[in-house]
Amino acid sequence: MPAKPPTSSPPPTSIFDLEPLEHGGEDARQGFGFQDHVAAGLCIDMMLDASLKEVWCETHDDITLLFEPDSTKELHVEFIQVKAHEFDQLWSVAKITAHESQGNGKAPGRCIVEKSLANDRCKEPCCFRIVTARPVMSELEVLSLLRGSEARTKATTQLGELAKALLCKLKDFRSPNNNDVTFWAREMYWQIAHDAPVEKCRNLERLHKVVDSNGHLIAPDQLDELYMRLVRRAWDAGTARYRKVPEEKKLKRDDLLVWLKEKLEQMVHPAQAPGKRLEEKLARALLPTDVVQTALEQRSFYLREIRRPKYLDVEDRPLLEGEIAACLLALRSKLDAGELTDTSTQFHSRCLQQVDAIPSAIASRNKIPRSFLYGCMYNITDRCLHRFTRAEA
Repeated sequence: MPAKPPTSSPPPTSIFDLEPLEHGGEDARQGFGFQDHVAAGLCIDMMLDASLKEVWCETHDDITLLFEPDSTKELHVEFIQVKAHEFDQLWSVAKITAHESQGNGKAPGRCIVEKSLANDRCKEPCCFRIVTARPVMSELEVLSLLRGSEARTKATTQLGELAKALLCKLKDFRSPNNNDVTFWAREMYWQIAHDAPVEKCRNLERLHKVVDSNGHLIAPDQLDELYMRLVRRAWDAGTARYRKVPEEKKLKRDDLLVWLKEKLEQMVHPAQAPGKRLEEKLARALLPTDVVQTALEQRSFYLREIRRPKYLDVEDRPLLEGEIAACLLALRSKLDAGELTDTSTQFHSRCLQQVDAIPSAIASRNKIPRSFLYGCMYNITDRCLHRFTRAEA
């Protein structure tokens, strides 16, 4: 009986038509974390670089980038894994080729390299990135050189040695597009981002450049609030359900620039009457009407007092107000990061308690009334610099 002729494999599918291999990342999200700050940083990159078109969160990989790197207008895809967990060793070949447990105890799962390379299944050209908090051992240092850089081009020997080491571990593994780990090593970039606070500081500096390029000047606390709204957009995209709302997982450059312009206009030219934003935020926090009305009255008391001060020396007021703003920022950051699991009403109560304790550290001849302290907090809230709910995009 004659042998059947070999059948040819169907051509690869576009990245736009492929369903992700896994959906677990949508569930493993609580407060904002390292990965959300990395995604927010890539969104800032996208606002600064017109060649980067879209940032997808928790789809084919932790983060997926779509970009057009040159004048050919050919779409490229970059698959990014983010490793936030710490362990007491540097990243090594052994670590990235170690097969992870599947959780069922029956068989080992894929290793980091295999999971990354498995994404090479679309028709578009692709590359890879790993973002970690911990540095790498010398055997992986070549990957930390930027793709296309002169240093990377000259490091052919080190790259060849790394490819051999990976082949020894994973010689039989190939991607759906029939590429082996040599291709993965050639197209991989390893980025070291340290931790969420460091990534946030780096992102704030670059976001300031974006705001400045739009012709706006905003205060540092306004910049921080703008940034946390951007992080929230990344978080929302990461937690959206791909099978229900796939488009919500995609952050697009044009949409993001429109969003940025709208938020800046709201900050620089608030159209609402004084106290209106405070009222809306308290209502959003599900606080009862009598609390909302009292908050508005205490804000008015605070504004009257700063015009005709009776309770604070001239030099004390900026210090006290700065302490209140810093206290609220710390609380808000913990809420966004998931370190606080308060409801909005519980968080409002916590803010009052913390603000109430501040004057003990401030020298003043007179006792500062709570109405002044709370009024200051509510005025900060009205200026869009505080809220009693988690960050909203």
